[in-house]
Amino acid sequence: MKSGTLSRRSEVRESAREKWESAKAEGNLEAAYKYAQASSKVDHDIIKDSKYLLDIMGIPWIQAPCEGEAQAAHMVIKKDADCVASQDYDSFLFGAPTVVRNLAATGKRKLPGRNVYVDVDLEIIDLEETLNALGINRNQLIDIAICVGTDYNKGLEKVGPKTALKLIKKHGDIHAVLQEKGIEIEALDSIKELFTHPDVTDNYEIRWGKPDSEKLIKFLSEENDFSVDRVEKAAERLKSASGAKQKTLDQWF
Repeated sequence: MKSGTLSRRSEVRESAREKWESAKAEGNLEAAYKYAQASSKVDHDIIKDSKYLLDIMGIPWIQAPCEGEAQAAHMVIKKDADCVASQDYDSFLFGAPTVVRNLAATGKRKLPGRNVYVDVDLEIIDLEETLNALGINRNQLIDIAICVGTDYNKGLEKVGPKTALKLIKKHGDIHAVLQEKGIEIEALDSIKELFTHPDVTDNYEIRWGKPDSEKLIKFLSEENDFSVDRVEKAAERLKSASGAKQKTLDQWF
């Protein structure tokens, strides 16, 4: 169902890779850096290394069977976590009660495709409060998203968030909207089912461990060329933070 989105992302990465090669050949380092970031992709080795790094840092991780936001939302609904930290509004479609955006230790966020950082404020959004303010329910929120377009469908032509909200509030649901317009959305019911009953797992345990400084230095410095001095200092901060009763975000960076 997500093949169209993944295909478009692949095309964007391939285009960026070609521009990266061209910028390198021209000696344009700034452009090369920008396109190198845009052409990067997460592969099996990166995922494997990320999990190992979290393990030796003593930080728990959970492998989502499908969408990460869906698993995170499920954990908050179960009260195994307090909120979902994500920039992706799909978190609400999966039912996340509370979402935190712009979560960063530095208070800055990098602009996509540019080597530019901007100041950001922490944003905490409550799903129920937002739905009440809009006068809709979660099913209608999903319908609005489908009208605008999701990772699983293109969306209706010339329909943005405000128009979609008006249409759903007027007609009640997306089926009535489509009936009035005389159009169809392929696999509509399957898309809605994916948001209302996503594939998630309860086979997880959230347990904090102790960081292993020796393994951190070996993995980051010896195997991946990070500065030994920086890694040693970071490992000490990590070790100090792991022993604290009250953990704060900046202790981990």
